[in-house]
Amino acid sequence: MRAEHPHTGKRAAAADQENGSVVLRPSGGIDRPHARSFLAQANLVLKEGTKPSRVVLDLRDAKRIDGVGVALVRELEDRCRREGIAFSIEGAAPGVSEFLDFVRGRSREGQPQTVPETPPLAALSREASRWARSFKEFTAFVGRFAARAAFLVTRPRRIRLGEMVYQLQKAGAEGTWLLVGLSLLLGVIMAFQGLTGARGFGSPLIVADVVTLSTTREMAPLLTGVIVTGRSGAAIAAEIGSMKIHEELDALSVMGFDLMHFLFIPRTLALAIATPLLTLLSIGAGILGGAAVAVFYLHLSAAAYFTEVQNAISATQIASALVKGITFGLVIALISCFEGLQAGKAAEDVGKQTTAAVVRGILAIIFADAFFSIISEVYKW
Repeated sequence: MRAEHPHTGKRAAAADQENGSVVLRPSGGIDRPHARSFLAQANLVLKEGTKPSRVVLDLRDAKRIDGVGVALVRELEDRCRREGIAFSIEGAAPGVSEFLDFVRGRSREGQPQTVPETPPLAALSREASRWARSFKEFTAFVGRFAARAAFLVTRPRRIRLGEMVYQLQKAGAEGTWLLVGLSLLLGVIMAFQGLTGARGFGSPLIVADVVTLSTTREMAPLLTGVIVTGRSGAAIAAEIGSMKIHEELDALSVMGFDLMHFLFIPRTLALAIATPLLTLLSIGAGILGGAAVAVFYLHLSAAAYFTEVQNAISATQIASALVKGITFGLVIALISCFEGLQAGKAAEDVGKQTTAAVVRGILAIIFADAFFSIISEVYKW
């Protein structure tokens, strides 16, 4: 039996009986121009009174296959399976065979591809290598930043003050009310926690010491660092990541702009200034929260409470909180800028790098706070 292409008149497919099997031999290709004739030939074979026990698709003469051809082959295979007829493909050229395997989701052997399991130690080693490589790249980034910042120290007029003030407003002024609200609640919590000690010592004034010392030395800088990381650090990483995937960073480099000077230094300086100022604001709000508990719950006078606060606080503690704030701001800005630069070309990379900036920023400020705590204990600050 033979079938001709309806427009060209050329033979498009042939079917031969061989030992109870039917061999289909499409000529030229299984593509859109030959689709109708190939389908007619396949229907003719399967509609005969005596159905074959096996259908063989011989692709030795098929030099081309497209999406329509693959759909026809899959339809023929499914139909044979439903009717209990064995189906196989023979003689396909390497390119045709690979295309069929790819679309049908099979490997060269016709088996589903499986992803080999990674041994736990190998996965751990790979993750450690990735972190080590990332740390090395971050160290190089910090070195380039330090060199450029040292250059600008001698030429302060070249610093982009307008951009720095804009970033200072975004990082500082716009996050003020959130920080004040959380710090007030933190002061209230610390005051209630100090009530246990106050009952033990018999003087409720110890609440002022607990709130003042805990807020100034630890809680206010740490809370400010976390909030700045979640707000400003995430915003910086997302902004730079978006500029990376839209090739704006490449355009700036081509136009001769120094990315360190143009983008990173203004943002880093803004966070280094905003974070200690926000820390001072957090300290004041925390002390006010403790005052509310002392006045309305413990029935202390405001004058007695603030006199005890004045006795408990010192210039060294304020200086320590400011140093922590500056350090946290620098660390958060550098990590956020670096993570934004690591974004790839996919839109989802922006979200990944923003999350990485927040997580690594919080880890970094916790490690830095632990370092300051050790130093202050060793040197009795």
